[in-house]
Amino acid sequence: MHSRLENKKTLQIIMKKTVETFFEQLELGDYRQHGTATIFPLFSRIEPVVEYLTLSEAYSQEAISVRETSESGSVPELLVINRADQPVLILDGEEILGAKQNRTLNTTILLEKKSETIIPVSCTEQGRWAYGGYGKPGEPPEMMESEAILERKTRSRRMSSVHANLKHSEQFKSNQGEVWESISNLEAKAGHHSPTSSLNALYKAQKRKLDVFLNAFRVEDGQRGLLVILGDKVSGFDYVSRPAAYRHLHDKLIRSYLLDLLLEPKKNQDKIAKSTAGKLVGEFLEQCRATKMQTFDSVGLGTNCRFEEDFIAGTKLVHEEEPIHSAFLTLDSPSHPGPGPSMDDSMASLRRRRRYRSP
Repeated sequence: MHSRLENKKTLQIIMKKTVETFFEQLELGDYRQHGTATIFPLFSRIEPVVEYLTLSEAYSQEAISVRETSESGSVPELLVINRADQPVLILDGEEILGAKQNRTLNTTILLEKKSETIIPVSCTEQGRWAYGGYGKPGEPPEMMESEAILERKTRSRRMSSVHANLKHSEQFKSNQGEVWESISNLEAKAGHHSPTSSLNALYKAQKRKLDVFLNAFRVEDGQRGLLVILGDKVSGFDYVSRPAAYRHLHDKLIRSYLLDLLLEPKKNQDKIAKSTAGKLVGEFLEQCRATKMQTFDSVGLGTNCRFEEDFIAGTKLVHEEEPIHSAFLTLDSPSHPGPGPSMDDSMASLRRRRRYRSP
């Protein structure tokens, strides 16, 4: 027992140092605006070392299969078979279609090469528990990659519920009812209802409008993430260690963050000034950096770091002391509708690829 506590303490120290280094080396590019959306591309001075495929790359190489865990299936679990000679990264919130229900990942997972893994998921549709998707005759029906990541507000609430379950039972379980309710609310805002209350169907219905944002916020060379402000509120950021991997995830993340703006376009209609954007970013990143951290064993490779305060939920997957994926999202609640209390610190400048520095 003593040895286990000492190992956990040592791990906590290593992870804390890794997080500090991450924020010290984070860089922000010149922001771009479209309507009331303001997005900063994220870069980093950390040289990526760990090699991996994204879910998109693994599917294109026919190196991955995702299916039900058994003939009867299990709503909160799926079986993933990785046939690749390297790990595969599946992001928190990435959606997978087919089988008995569409699902979304409850946490970021780095699948070990040549492995079979049971992954924790949430359902993103209701009213269907029957096979769909594609597969070869005589083999279990497989699931397809979606073009979506769970909508940002739904994802932040789900992230918070997973953290609560981790603290209670060390399991990556979500509040499934909350996810379904959130998707139903999104449908109501959009005035769109599919037979199974499907998140994927909602994204498809908004595709033309979302494509406008994809054209306005194209991925840049070397980009590793994005930080999003909608109106005058920070929504959060996502970062991926390898620029080539981020390129495959950029469009999915844009859709996830900006669906909310499409469904509530009347909020905060004025564009924010450069100085205001800098102040908001500085405050938010300082809050993220100061958020308390807990560490948990990951489902796949690496260590899962979780962060949460009243107004922020965060997750970071670290493997071989390298941050593979980081996401910090604001929590919208009656007591904390925005990114939290204001702070006096602000960004010194907004020049391209400048380093984010603590005051």
